[in-house]
Amino acid sequence: MRESQKLQLQNIIPDVTGVKLLAFLSIVLLGSWFSVPLHGRTGKVPQFESDILPIFERECFLCHGNEVKRAELDLSTYKSIIRGGSSGPAVIPGSAEKSLLFEKILLGEMPSVGNPLPSENIELIRQWINSITPKKQGVLAQSFSILATRKSEEREILVTILGVKCLPCHGRRVQEGGLDMRTLTSLLKGGNSGPAIIPGKPNQSLILKRIMAEEMPPLEDQANYSVRPITSRELVRLRQWITDGNFSEPEKILKDDDSLQSIVK
Repeated sequence: MRESQKLQLQNIIPDVTGVKLLAFLSIVLLGSWFSVPLHGRTGKVPQFESDILPIFERECFLCHGNEVKRAELDLSTYKSIIRGGSSGPAVIPGSAEKSLLFEKILLGEMPSVGNPLPSENIELIRQWINSITPKKQGVLAQSFSILATRKSEEREILVTILGVKCLPCHGRRVQEGGLDMRTLTSLLKGGNSGPAIIPGKPNQSLILKRIMAEEMPPLEDQANYSVRPITSRELVRLRQWITDGNFSEPEKILKDDDSLQSIVK
C-alpha cells in the first residue's frame, strides 16, 4: 500500500489503538449491558413467587395485603391480583402498558407511602406482566368472569338449594349427624361421617351420595316442613359446583336464623 493511501485511511478511521481501543470497547459493552432487560441478561423470566411477590410484600402490603385491601385490591396472591379491585383488573396479561397496576407504579402513585419503586423492580414487574403468554391470557381471561360470579353463584347454591331444603335438619337449632350446612366452612368440615363436600370430587362428597340415595332431604321432613326434593337441575348445578372446586374463601354466608321464611326473603 502506498504511503498516500495509508494517510487517507488514517484520516477516515479513528485511532482506537491502545488505551483508546480499550475505552471504546468498554463503552460499547456497557451500552449493550444496560440496553438488555434485567432478567434478559440471564434469559430468566420473572416468576411471581420468587421475584414479584417479595416486592409487593416489602413495598405494597401496607395498603394492599391480606389484612388491608385499599380499593379492594389484594396483591398477596396471583389470583387476587388478576381479579383486581374496585377499579377493575390490576393487570392485563401480556400487556404491562395497558395494566392499571403498572401504570400506577410507573407514575409513582404506587406505593402511595414511602419512596417510588426502584427502576429495576419496575422492570421486573413489567417483564412479569408481559411474560404471561397468549395461552395463559386465554385461561386468565376466562377466570375473570368466573371470579366475578363465584360468590353470587355460591350464595345462590347455599341459600336456594341447600339452605331451603337442608337447614331444617342441619341448621342452627338442629344439626343431625353433627352436620351444620349454614356455611361453606361447616360444609367442608362436615359432621360425624366426615366432610359433606370434597372440592373437585363430587362422587366422593357425602352430600351428593345422600341426595342420590334420596336420603336428603328425608321423606318425612318433606312432608313435615313442606320441603320439596332437590330437582335434577339443582343436582346438576350442585355437582358442577363441587366438581369445579373453585370456592371463595370460607366465610359465613347464611345468618344464624335458619327459619325458612328468613332464608327465602
